[in-house]
Amino acid sequence: MHTFGASHCTTIGGVEKGNANAMAANALSKDELRRGSHFQVLDSSSGRDMLDSGSRSWWHRSPRDMSDIDIALACGAALAAKARSDVANQFIAKAEDGAESRGKVFTLSAGISTNKTLSKLASGMKKPNRQTIINPDDDHALQTLFHPLPIGRIRGLGAKFGVEVSKKLGVSTVGDLAKLPLGDIQRHYPPSPDGGETAQFLFNISRGICTDEVDQRTLAKSIGCGKTFRNHLSLDPNNDRDIQKWAGELCEELTERLEVDRRENKRTPKIFGVSVSM
Repeated sequence: MHTFGASHCTTIGGVEKGNANAMAANALSKDELRRGSHFQVLDSSSGRDMLDSGSRSWWHRSPRDMSDIDIALACGAALAAKARSDVANQFIAKAEDGAESRGKVFTLSAGISTNKTLSKLASGMKKPNRQTIINPDDDHALQTLFHPLPIGRIRGLGAKFGVEVSKKLGVSTVGDLAKLPLGDIQRHYPPSPDGGETAQFLFNISRGICTDEVDQRTLAKSIGCGKTFRNHLSLDPNNDRDIQKWAGELCEELTERLEVDRRENKRTPKIFGVSVSM
């Protein structure tokens, strides 16, 4: 099954053999993921031969051999691939002589699943220019990709509450939590008078079940602009010309974002910061 190029860039989570970098990326904390890690990044410049044999076999099946959820995920992958391609095509790098560069500088990764939690997990698995499917009905995929995650990586289980859950229930990973029966969790988190079901939330989320709706983001507290330079996009720290070029482009993009925010939200920034990580 081929779906608008999605079959060439979409890894099927759980069917490929996890390498050392993939396992190391799984153990990263939320803060480490936000900062970016070389464990998350792979070279996507090799074109169509980016997929493992398991993923290629998944895509080359007949639709008659696919479940309804497989077909839905494949369609979602096609939409994600189209969106990523459209964004990349808007930012084709221009050489100084006006000709188009062979490489596209701005790329996106994506995750495809049936809920926010698993899609978010999948989106960070193959960067900078790939996408990954996680089928929540695939127990092997959940055990391989989801269960090894630290508790704090799950939305709603960060900071103090995640630490509390780890101590009360004696768990450190999502898989540890998934082993607990609902009754055991309810002994520590009984239903609250206002109808809150913390135990049910913990029980569900450890099994990849998430019913949160996808909402538009609330007003951002900060506005930033950044770029990661790795692999074929690496910058020479001694090349002042390239550094000035990219610093200028990032400043221009940040200025545009601030202008839009000022017009739409009637506010101006009070603090400006610059961060460089080598």
